[in-house]
Formats: sequence, structure tokens, C-alpha cells
Amino acid sequence: MKNRLISLLICTLCFAAAGCRESPGKMTKDLETAFERGRTLGGIREFRLRSNGLRVLLMEDHSAPVAAVMMIYEAGSRDEWQGATGAAHMLEHMMFKGTAEYHKKFGTHPAKLLEAAGAEINASTQYDSTQYYAFLPSDKVSLALDIEAARMRGALLDAADFASEKTVIQNELERYFDSPEAALYNAVWQTAFRVHPYGHPVIGWREDVAGMTVESLRLFYDRYYAPDNAVLTVAGSFQTSSMLAEIAARYGGLQNPPRESLRAMPEEPEQTEKRSVEIQRPEGAQYLMAAFRIPGAAHPDRAALDLLSAVLGSGKTSRFYQKLVHSGMAGSVDVSASETRDPGLMTITVTLAGASHQQAENAVLEVLEELQKNGVSQEELDRALNQTRSALAFSRDGAFSSAAQIAQAVSMGDWTSYASYLDRAERVSKEDLHRAAKTYFKTESLTQGRLLTGARGQSGEAAVSGLSKTGAVGEHSAQGEDMQKAAEPKEPSPRIRSLLDSLGQIEENTSYGSGVKSLDVSGIRVLVFRTQVRGVVSFSGSMPRGGTAYSHNPVLAKLTAQMIDKGTVGRTSLEIPKLLEDRGAEIYFGNDSEYVRFQGRCLKKDTALVLELAAEQLRAPSFLQAEFDKLKERERVGLKQAMSSTSARAVNALLRGIFPEGHPLRPASLEQHLEALNATNLEDVQRFHRDHYGSQGVILSAAGDVDDREAAAAVKKAFEGWAPRHVSAAPVPAVEVPRQIVWETVRVPGKQNADIVMGHSVPLTRLDKDFAAISVSNAVLGGDFTSRLSSSVRDHYGLTYGIRSGLVGMNDRLTGAWIIHLIVNTPVLREGLVRTFEEMKLFREQGITERELREKKESLTGQFKTGLASTQALADQILKAQELGVGPAYLDRLPNLIREVTLTQAQETIRRYFKPESMIVVAAGTPSSDEAGFDFPKSTS
Repeated sequence: MKNRLISLLICTLCFAAAGCRESPGKMTKDLETAFERGRTLGGIREFRLRSNGLRVLLMEDHSAPVAAVMMIYEAGSRDEWQGATGAAHMLEHMMFKGTAEYHKKFGTHPAKLLEAAGAEINASTQYDSTQYYAFLPSDKVSLALDIEAARMRGALLDAADFASEKTVIQNELERYFDSPEAALYNAVWQTAFRVHPYGHPVIGWREDVAGMTVESLRLFYDRYYAPDNAVLTVAGSFQTSSMLAEIAARYGGLQNPPRESLRAMPEEPEQTEKRSVEIQRPEGAQYLMAAFRIPGAAHPDRAALDLLSAVLGSGKTSRFYQKLVHSGMAGSVDVSASETRDPGLMTITVTLAGASHQQAENAVLEVLEELQKNGVSQEELDRALNQTRSALAFSRDGAFSSAAQIAQAVSMGDWTSYASYLDRAERVSKEDLHRAAKTYFKTESLTQGRLLTGARGQSGEAAVSGLSKTGAVGEHSAQGEDMQKAAEPKEPSPRIRSLLDSLGQIEENTSYGSGVKSLDVSGIRVLVFRTQVRGVVSFSGSMPRGGTAYSHNPVLAKLTAQMIDKGTVGRTSLEIPKLLEDRGAEIYFGNDSEYVRFQGRCLKKDTALVLELAAEQLRAPSFLQAEFDKLKERERVGLKQAMSSTSARAVNALLRGIFPEGHPLRPASLEQHLEALNATNLEDVQRFHRDHYGSQGVILSAAGDVDDREAAAAVKKAFEGWAPRHVSAAPVPAVEVPRQIVWETVRVPGKQNADIVMGHSVPLTRLDKDFAAISVSNAVLGGDFTSRLSSSVRDHYGLTYGIRSGLVGMNDRLTGAWIIHLIVNTPVLREGLVRTFEEMKLFREQGITERELREKKESLTGQFKTGLASTQALADQILKAQELGVGPAYLDRLPNLIREVTLTQAQETIRRYFKPESMIVVAAGTPSSDEAGFDFPKSTS
């Protein structure tokens, strides 16, 4: 279980440190009348509105000026009826279409208002619940609360909106089934559950989604979207009494609709024999999934099963990693215990490398048989508990993470498990783990899935003959119930206008320029920012001149970075992971075109050791031949996955089209990557490390509960004596823009969806004076959910599940590109391109409006604030500012640079830099004809 629940002890300590400013008993007489008190655990306070039964969970956290608002409805895909699978997910989409007063017709579209307030918004449909969230500056919380209240019982569910959104969802559905991993997951769950609705995909079956009506959605809405079936969670910087007053005012008058009693879930019969399913894909990696039936989240064995999953699959010391990955049989292995209210599955997913499906299955069963025979060691249990303690502490790093964990606990049946989980886990013994292994890892309860490449197997949907694809419980008719009639949009009331006017401009109250301590330690620039988060430290570091731009071999820099954590001169490939995983700490290494990058997170007490291990791995890797051979095999598997991915293939082809040979941002083709991988030897990697890895320009930033003097001492001890390497900056050849549109088809077999990416180069670096203006202009075009491209191509025409634009590749010395990415079902590819080019032409010719400018400036500055709300995000951004050469004070200046952009500046950047007539357009997927490519538009004018 990853980052899910947290103990009362850790919650209380972190909560106190964050600065709780009110006594739990401080409620006015009016609030006492409005709310019934519930439990208070781990800094979380429970209340219930007496008028309608709405449950409220509040957790104050004043470590950052942000807040997360989450509305959880205790209804998900398991609550759908026969013939209506996918209804919960389709309703989730429709909830963003508006209410009577929050509607696009009057400029008050809910998503547009929230994004203009700087919010990150989204929703998630699960088996047991549907969750909506807004993560935004805390002085904008009133807006999120008001919109959630308005749509709880006032969603319009308009037929015209439904018609366009339905095609969007069908696009999402096809993309889901195009994913090999998702297809295998779906086939295994369908095979394991023959009665319970967990057997059908959350997104629904194709025919049910195609036949869905808006009346069916309204039936689901009226049955489940009501105060007495909802939990409102707010975490972040606020005062509890004021928050309760706002909630009472906005939600107290909502009524529960008359409806039939909610039905009981059917119980899945006990599985008495092993079940198997195979699916097929034309190409790509192969997978094995082994799934065992486990009890629901409230079962007393749940903590033991979570710890077992850690012993089996968490980190390099885990049993499956050692048996399958370390041995070279697999590229990766993942162990996951489903977080479901009813009995679910523990799944073991193996990405095959050097082994066959049968060999991998035998290895999995051998590990489980050994576990059943001899149990676990005390060392393994202690390691799993320490990993749990650290993960729970990390989950408190930021209001959004806290709110998400609470919401997941609600979905699983009891929010208090969020505050009591560690206490239950610490009572688990070795004997409990041994008993759980013998109880649940039985062959007769195994469901096994295989994904093969080639001609055998089935497609992935309805892979099990004889199973109902409607699979949900009961039969219901939308005509048989007294449904609430759809309201009509109307002018927003003075109350809403007053609310919108009161939001004002985001106030900044954190100084990074003065708050960051900058030190030169043994030639390394160390940047430390202490936050109010207790007990957690995150760090990010970079070393220049070690990226892909510094070798003609396209895989050499990556292979070198990946060999860093495979053992050192002084410690084996298992010793360092053991030291880290015994403490629940994390270190990651990677690279981009310019830098070698490293990142980590740990508890405060382990900071010095973790920095020591990071330095040791960077400075003195062992470079063993056996480890290198296994790494190359895993990389081959990764390239197979990329070659079967429409998005990876499209992006690779676009960047190759935009940037010339020798440019740092131009990748090799995937085929060239594979050829270079086969040709690269260990001596090449050792030579690259010797010539490029050193202290030159190394930057290390740390944020959280970290003292600058202690950090400096740890860095000095770890890195002192590391010599710099003298490597010249990689050359940057000139980039030309095409004189006309270039069209390219990349064939990826067996796909229902196509990924389209298009773009052209832009002669700007991050430090150019026009960067702020072009950022705002891009936000208007395609930067978020309510941008022009999304509003038109997605919302109005229903042609894509997602469309975005962005600026990529720009740093202090490199110019980059302006790109657009959309996903379409293949039959509507041409129309999707036509509508996209229509919007691009209007954008270029007419520019943007004063209102759009104002809204996107507010959106960008608000999202900048929420983007700094965790220690890892802070460490990352401080590092990037230092790499740009502008220092941490740039984080203070950037919001003002955005606010100072004028309409004239934005219009000028569009005219100067945006060139629809020079786009390189790449579509990756399966054309209808093997001979020709995709049916591109004959004209875009």
C-alpha cells in the first residue's frame, strides 16, 4: 500500500507543528445547532449537518497558504445497474458542465471560474466512490465550496452537453482498451468476479457507453448525489469555525431527494479453482498477472496483507524483485492490494524480460510457496513497518495529499482508518503475516492473466467467454422513477456575482529570496528552505554536462545514470537499497539532455545518511558486468513498450522533425535507440562516467524540516574531494521553421485511437523578456481544461478526450518549441485536425481578449502557489531557478512577471511566434488502410 493512511501519532505531531489555531471545542451556538459533532482523530474533525446528513471532515494545516476541497459521493461503478455500466464515470464528466447559475452561457462556467482562481481541478471515478477536487489558494476556497454545493443537487445534465461529452468518453474508453496493461487488468478482474460488479470496468463496456442516455445519468444522479450520501473534506489553511459557518450557509438548505432504498451488493461466490485468461496485442512487451482474492478494506487482516505486499514487492530488497528483476527474468514487478470496500484482489504484475510466461508464473508461485512454508523474518517485518511509517509521514506533505488520503479512506468505508492505520499495522506480528499468506495465497483462489504478442489470445475486452458484459446488479428503467427535471441556465444571482467580485487578486506572503539559505560547500551550491512540515526532508540535485547531448550514442548517458544505483565500489547492489528501504527513504537517478538528476526523500533523522548514499553512488559506482547485462535487457523491454505506444511514437517523430541533427533536443528514433543499446558495452559507460561525472556546477536543493548548517555539514562530508570535470557545453545548431505544413503518419498496429502532436520551434529561452507573455498566451490557447482548444475541440465538438498546448525544451541557453497534443478516435482524426486548425487560425489572426488575459494571469499565478505546496515541489523549483542562473528570488518575481503582461505584449508574442502555417503534424496509430497513411485534411484554411 503506497501513501495511503497515517497513524494518530504522526497526524497529531504534524498537525500541531502546522499550527492549529483553534480549540476543537470552539463553536458558536449557531454552529452547535447546525452541526452534530463527530470524532476527532489525528487532527481531523468530523461534523454532520443536522438538516440533511452531510458529513464534513476538516483538517487545518497552515504550512502553506493553500487548501484542498474534496467532495466524495459514496457511489461508484459498483452501484450501476444492468446495461448502464459506465454511468458513474459519465456522470462525473457531466458534473463539470454547469448548473443553473454556474454556466458557460453567462460566463460563469464552473471549471473556468475555478481555473481562473488558480485551482487545479479534476475528478476520479472508482469502484466504490466518485471524488471531485479543487486544490487552490486558501483565499479562494469559498468559490470551490459554492460550486460543489450548487452541483450537488443542481447539475443541469443537458441533453446537448451529453451528446458531445459522450463522444469524448468513447475516445477515453478506446484509449483505455488500447493500453496493454489496462486491458490485462480488466480481463483479470472480469475473470475473477462473475457476480459482483467489480467484474466490469469502471469506464464501462463499449456497448453500454454507446447506448447510454441522459435519463440514465439523471436516475443515477438523483439516487446517489445527495447530502446524506456525500462526505465533504477540506484540508489546508483555514479556521475551523469560519469554515463550518461557510459550509452551513451553502449546504444546510440542500435537501435529500425522495428515492428508493439503496440496494445491497451481491456477494461473489467463493472461487474454488484456478482461473486463467489470455489476451493478445500485435507488438510490445508481454505481461503476466497473478491475482488472489483478498477481503475488503475493513477486514482485520487488511494491515497484514498490506505489509505482505511490501515484503513481496516494495523496493529492491523485496522478494519478487530479487527473484524476478534482479535475476533478469523480468523488467519490473508490481504488487498491489486493491483498496476496495468489498473483497477485491491482490495483484502481482510482471513485465517479462528474459523469461517466458510459464517461467515467470513458476517463479511467482515458488516465492509464495516459500512464504507459506517459512513465513517472514523479523527483519522483513521491521523493514515493511518502517516503509509504512515513512510513507505515511510523506503523505502529510501538503494539503492536497492529506485530503486525497482522507478521501480514499472514505471510499474504503471508514475515514478513521486514515488516523489509526499505523497503530493497527504495528500490532501485526510475523505470525499474522504467515497466517495471511497461507489463508489468501491459495492456488484455487488464483486468477492468472497473460498478455501475449502475436496472433494468439483475445483483444482484452470481454476476453472471457460466457460472461455478461453488462455485469452490474439488477435491472432499472429511467422511465420508472420520479426524476428531478433539468433546470435552465439563468443569470447568476447577486450573491454569486458578489462572491466572484470578492475573490480579488491572489496575495503572496512567502519570500523565497530571503527564506532560502544559499551555501557553497566543497564546490557544490547548496540551497536550503525550511518549511513548517515536520519530520520530512525532500531534496533535488543536478550535475550539468552529463545528459544525452554529450554523446553521439543516444543511450549512453541514460545507461550511465541507470547504473549509478546498481552498487558501488564499497557496497553491493543490495546493501544500499537495504539501508534506504530499512528507513523508508528514497533516492532516484536520471538524466535529460543537459543534466544528470537525482532526487530523494527521507525522514529528518536520516538526512545525513541519505545524502551520503547519494554521493557514494554518484562518485563510485561499481559497474558490474552482470548488472549491466540485466539493465540492457530491461531497456529492451522499455523500448518495446515505447514502440507500441502511440504517444511515445508521435512525440519522438515530432521532436525529430522540429530539431536538426546534433541539436540537444533532437532524440534518436526508437529503432536507433535499440541499435545503440545492442552496441553499447560496459567500457563505454565507465568511460562516460569518468569523463563527465564530477562536482562541476552541481546544485543541491533541500526543503522541509531541514537545518542549513546540518545540511551543509552532511554535504561536505559526502561530497568533499569530488573533482570537477571540464566538459564544454554541447553545441546548439540553428533551428529552421518549415515553410509549409508537414504531415507525417507513424503506424502503430492494433490501436483504436491516434495520438496527434504538432508544433514548431520558437526562438525563445526561459530568460527572454517575452517568456512571461508567451506563457500567458499559451494558457489561453491550450494550457488547461477551459482553454480555447479544449472548449472548442473537446467540449463543443466532442472530438477528443484531451487536447493541450505547451512550451517545451526552453532553458537558460536552449530555445524550444510550441506544441499541441490531442487524442482522437481514428475515424474522426480528420475532423479533429480541421477544428484544431480553425482555433489556431482564430488565435493567430484575432489574438486574445482582455478578459482571457486577466483570467489566465490569475490562473497561472494561483497554480504557481499550489505548485509549491509540498517539500518535493519546492526543492524542484528552487533547483530550477538556480539552474537558470536567476536564483531562488526568481520564485518571488515570477508571479509579478505574469501579472505585468499587457494585452499588447500578449498579442505581439502571438503574431511573432505562433505559426500555424509552419506546423509539423504527426499522427501515430492504425490507419484504416495499410497502403496509405491517415486521411489528413486537404486544406486547413
